Amino acid sequence: MCLKDLKIALFVHESRLKQPPEGWIKANVDAVVNTSDGLAAVCGVLRNEDGEWIFDFTRSLGRCSVLMDEIWVVRDTLWDAWRLGFRRVEVETDNVEVSCIFNGSSDALEGNALVHDLKDLRNRNWITRMTFVRRVQNGVADRLARMSRRVALGLQEFMVASVEVEALLQKDLSVAS
Repeated sequence: MCLKDLKIALFVHESRLKQPPEGWIKANVDAVVNTSDGLAAVCGVLRNEDGEWIFDFTRSLGRCSVLMDEIWVVRDTLWDAWRLGFRRVEVETDNVEVSCIFNGSSDALEGNALVHDLKDLRNRNWITRMTFVRRVQNGVADRLARMSRRVALGLQEFMVASVEVEALLQKDLSVAS
């Protein structure tokens, strides 16, 4: 764990959605691993500067470590943001170690192909930043990741928000106002 992000984590007190600057999108990501069977799932949600839904996805990974699960979700989310044409992306994660790996202050998993892929995405011609947030600030992604443990292995992308996602987003937006 990198000290800089740990200090940030200890002093984060907000429990509401913080909208990105004008012209940016916000990506909330989360990953879960079931401790009883080791099955992992991830979710990424893209929102515009007004906090409104743009896109989300879930991926059921099978058996996977917590750290690799978190790397998968950041990589998939950045890939989707790039593919959809966004060039200013703020990623929020509730995993300090992944934030450190992304920001270059940790060499954990150095040499891993997925980490290499993540760093290649980060270094494209765009502006990305990643910050650590508490789980309560990452509620939509946390809930969707937990729900995706129940689906078949693989990736599911959503071009229209589900009723449940819309309800979670509205809850976030109402707390933020």
